[in-house]
Amino acid sequence: MKRIVFLSLFMIACSMITNAQIWNNLQNLKVVFKIKNAGISVDGSFNEVSGAVNIDEKNFSKSTLTGVIQATSVNTGNSMRDGHLRDKAEFFNVKKFPTITMKAVNVGSTQVGGSYKVDWLITMKGVTKKVTTDVLVNINGSAMFVLTVFKINRRDWGLGSKSLLMSDEVVLTVSGNVFKPM
Repeated sequence: MKRIVFLSLFMIACSMITNAQIWNNLQNLKVVFKIKNAGISVDGSFNEVSGAVNIDEKNFSKSTLTGVIQATSVNTGNSMRDGHLRDKAEFFNVKKFPTITMKAVNVGSTQVGGSYKVDWLITMKGVTKKVTTDVLVNINGSAMFVLTVFKINRRDWGLGSKSLLMSDEVVLTVSGNVFKPM
């Protein structure tokens, strides 16, 4: 009798595990940015980005999302500008601050128009600020596409000084694909 009860409980537990709606296989994580400089839009990206997610499809508020950017991987398509952004103390100063981090601290539980409100702590150059974004989640079969587009003021993190030519506003786009574990 004990064996039957144990086997029944084991089978129920296995069934719950296979029905779990946790997505945690993050791939193709990308971070791109756009800023106006002298009236011209400058596009850039970071080539070395990593992250970890545990997205609970049934209860999104229990999800965890984190990301780490290697600041030295900044790429605007102009090696002289990239070197300036990497090495100058007024910008990323990668020798002292090699990484930029982004961690979700509050994930909204309700979906509005395909997106969830997420509060992030973003740390650059030793400065941590809270930013709230809408995170779009689109599930297509076994793949989930996650996207957030938001604006920051670069000077809030000490990136450059006041400038007549360079905008304070930076538009960031973070995206990736997430899959359920096999």
